[in-house]
Amino acid sequence: MDRTIRKVKGSLRLISLESVITATCLAMPIMAPFFNSIGMDQGQIGLSQAVFTIVILVLDVPAGWIADRFSRKWANILGDFGAALGFLFYAQVDSFAGVVAAEVILGITLSFSSGVDSILVEDYTNKIGDSFQERWARIVKWRAVAQIAILAIGAPLGAYDFRLAIAASSAVYFVGGFVSLFLLDSEEKHRPSHRNFLVDIKTVIKDGLWKNKDLRWKTIAYAVATEITHPTLWVLTPLLLLAGVPMILVASSWILNSIAEAIAAELVQKRNKKIAAWPAWQKFVLPILVVSVGFATICVHLSLITVWLYAVAGFARGWTSSVIQPMVQEGLAADVKTTLMSFAKCLCRLIYVPLVWLFGLVGNADPRWSLALCLVVFLPASFIIVRKLKR
Repeated sequence: MDRTIRKVKGSLRLISLESVITATCLAMPIMAPFFNSIGMDQGQIGLSQAVFTIVILVLDVPAGWIADRFSRKWANILGDFGAALGFLFYAQVDSFAGVVAAEVILGITLSFSSGVDSILVEDYTNKIGDSFQERWARIVKWRAVAQIAILAIGAPLGAYDFRLAIAASSAVYFVGGFVSLFLLDSEEKHRPSHRNFLVDIKTVIKDGLWKNKDLRWKTIAYAVATEITHPTLWVLTPLLLLAGVPMILVASSWILNSIAEAIAAELVQKRNKKIAAWPAWQKFVLPILVVSVGFATICVHLSLITVWLYAVAGFARGWTSSVIQPMVQEGLAADVKTTLMSFAKCLCRLIYVPLVWLFGLVGNADPRWSLALCLVVFLPASFIIVRKLKR
């Protein structure tokens, strides 16, 4: 085997490992109870997440441009090690102001590694002649499996000590940063057409994405399919408790979501060629339909049985990551993929910022109202997107 190909395959294995482990969060199931334990209500929880999103929204595209211009590998390293330190700081906070400060630190550091892993995976798979959609679906599946394993550790650890679980969440980022040190860097380097980097970023987005109507609507579809489940994430634990699920079993819902995400990714991996041939509107409409049916059922009748239908959110996330993200990413110019995918993720966050705060406020009265409002917001938008994609 050619030495270069061996290095590429080795890097593909390493970035796959990094992508899988850094997608997990040991403390996720206990974050809402942790916030409540330091006196935060649902509105403040939503506001803290909006602050994180605003920070990463401002920095994500410039950080993506830096990665394209200089080094995707080192952007990933900086993001991983920075996030590890951010979680260690998070474990020390005891107020709403402290949470906001921690979210700012994580927003700054994670903006550098945001989306870099998928760009590197595509680069390596193209070099060895593999299918990026199939490879990425495999990573999405193992991300879900890893999250299940992490939850099995995090649930009892979090029940013992919230702060210990948050501090332990830094470990995967330390490992991810170390693994990234051994990656081959991407050969594509962006050559700016303007001295002012902000002007250059504007040109890259305008020429590389927004002038292409087909790619533009695929990007919007990706943002909507991603965010139809994201802002409601923080009402899951209150929803379970309202349905009568014992606190000790709350982590089971997160595990079920991860199982559903893995099932979606496995389906894409096994049916890769058939799904790749689907028109864009069909790829988009599937997750929207399953989420709509599941959320509507919970709103109409919340019980110990129906509340587990929230797992449709996991299935939708697995499908969107495995199918719709590659659909967008593969259409982007090679030397500016990180910048443009960062812009696509910024569209997601522009949707998320107001909605996570609004859904949190509505959820203070009843978490079912957050799900209902989600459908009211996203279904009309989805109808418009389907029409545009069909054209």
